[in-house]
Amino acid sequence: MTSYSKPHLSFDDQVQLLKSRGMVIDDPAAAAELLSVIGYYRLSGYWYPYRRQPGPRQRDDQFVAGTNFKTVVRLYDADRRLKLHVLDAIERVEIALRVMIGFTLGKRGAYAHLDRTNLDGQFTQAAAGRRSKYDEWIAKLQDGQRRSSEDFVVHFQTKYDGRCGS
Repeated sequence: MTSYSKPHLSFDDQVQLLKSRGMVIDDPAAAAELLSVIGYYRLSGYWYPYRRQPGPRQRDDQFVAGTNFKTVVRLYDADRRLKLHVLDAIERVEIALRVMIGFTLGKRGAYAHLDRTNLDGQFTQAAAGRRSKYDEWIAKLQDGQRRSSEDFVVHFQTKYDGRCGS
């Protein structure tokens, strides 16, 4: 096993290291500031493709000529924005799905989720010696309700019977 021997480098020293490896850095102070908030190793994934390839499946520490720190940061920022758009879309789908499930079950009653016959058998049936996914879900639901101090949960528990699970 190889021992870790890389020295701790200040942000300015990290900039100098990148420059010594051939990265073009027009504004070293701005680059050091970005490294202080984004991090060397987070950005390293974005400059990795710009490292020279001396052979197949090999990368050395030197950068391809013309590799610019600004380009790496723009690539990182584009990826960050893409992730935010994807998460936004996933959230919208999740909320729409929850509404559809709640609406569909709500037609059958306020506690339709407690009646196993309203749900798919693969979800409600236990497998050899194990609890069903439904039983695990109900236990998680009950635990969440017990631990919650959210106003809407407290209101439900005090105004109604507070049932959430069997």
